[in-house]
Amino acid sequence: MELHVAKKEKLKRTTESVLDNVIQTTLCKYPVDKERLTNLRVSSFPFCPVKWFLGLPTSTAKTREQGFHSTFFTEVGTTVHTVIQNYLKESPYVVRDWICSDAKCKHRHEFQVKPDKCEECGNPNFNHAEHKVKAGVIVGHMDDSILVARKKIRPIDYKTTGKSSVSAKGKLPHKSNVKQLEAYAAIKKSQGYDIDGWDLVYIVRDSAKPVYISCESYYGHSFEVEYPKIIKRIKKYVKDYKFVSSLDSRDQLEDLADLRHRKKAGEDKGSCGYCPYSELCLDKKAILAHLNSTFTKVKLKLPIILAKA
Repeated sequence: MELHVAKKEKLKRTTESVLDNVIQTTLCKYPVDKERLTNLRVSSFPFCPVKWFLGLPTSTAKTREQGFHSTFFTEVGTTVHTVIQNYLKESPYVVRDWICSDAKCKHRHEFQVKPDKCEECGNPNFNHAEHKVKAGVIVGHMDDSILVARKKIRPIDYKTTGKSSVSAKGKLPHKSNVKQLEAYAAIKKSQGYDIDGWDLVYIVRDSAKPVYISCESYYGHSFEVEYPKIIKRIKKYVKDYKFVSSLDSRDQLEDLADLRHRKKAGEDKGSCGYCPYSELCLDKKAILAHLNSTFTKVKLKLPIILAKA
């Protein structure tokens, strides 16, 4: 096959140069999930109202742009979740939602081990689904839970990681991973379930080897002892979310700036190290200027939700 090129064009491209250019410069568009604004997502914990507000120009758009590396790690993580959940469904001890496979029934059996048969139609076959957690404005989906003893349940969360993170002292677990999983555990406990604790499961990408981190090893004490503190943190997240999501005046921006997680060097209330505004937050005037600029861009879309009692 003859390759046609412009007469003046010289063929200097290589596979490496073409691929590297795409990886470094190409942005793909993805639809924006509006529910991520109108609900407080557990995946946003530890919730920072300043970061949430500064992200509004992107999160209120119809689409968002994402680069290769971000998409790569997101898709790898999704694949790992799917594989583990597909295999773990064979265990009699996994707790999740089970949906009757009968097209006319589709009854959902929530947050339990797989039943012998559908309680509505008697069908013994089920499809599985992540359990949706709902508590007021809070919404999230749990990866899985394990029935570790009679009626005692431990929520678990799957995360992918690199070999270097496993070997580096103090690298794991990430604070945000803990804050999200402990919130799921605390919410289910507050809803009357006998929650025994939680376990983070990190899957090393290049070996598929799991690394387990229990709440007991992280806290140095039981989940029962930590539970009241977690509930207090969650209530603070809800309060901050209700404030920022109902914000509709520039006069409120100074109060918003005071809610930032990092006001001095070395301070980190959860995930400041990964936040693009981390250094900006050290200077209140600088963060206020940024908040004002963002307000100008999104003021016609405010408030995001109406203030609730």
